[in-house]
Amino acid sequence: MRNKRLYITGIIVIAFFLVACIHNEDPNKYISEIYCIVLDTLMEESQQLNKEMAFIAVDMTQVEELNEQENGEITTYLEDKYGVEVMLATYEELTDQGLYDPETSALDGVLLKINKIHSKTNHAVIEAEKYRAGDGAIGMEYTIHYKSRTWQVKEASMIWIS
Repeated sequence: MRNKRLYITGIIVIAFFLVACIHNEDPNKYISEIYCIVLDTLMEESQQLNKEMAFIAVDMTQVEELNEQENGEITTYLEDKYGVEVMLATYEELTDQGLYDPETSALDGVLLKINKIHSKTNHAVIEAEKYRAGDGAIGMEYTIHYKSRTWQVKEASMIWIS
């Protein structure tokens, strides 16, 4: 009887440790959620760049291509939060569309760009920038961690500012 209790207790302890180890999350499974967190945090930086913005453009040409659903999740999230049109576009595409104002030397909206992502289990480091004009831009590096079943910004560092 005593051996049976020890055996059952041992199985319970092993099961507990196995369940605790299962929570290693691959950032690539949650890439749209991670990008939403980073882009939203980036929008909160240098808020004067957001003043009277007509749109938010997102440029992710420097990182692995997302599928249509992931792109839609990102644009819908930003549209709902900021109440402006959100599009996937590069700076060149925005100027070609006439969304750059030569009188003010600025975009009519804000361009958010993901430059690099380095991901490992349970965390990612992402370099991103926010651009409104040549003298209105900021570059940031974010460290994102998976904690308490959600992705969270753990560190934010300014890389450059103009």
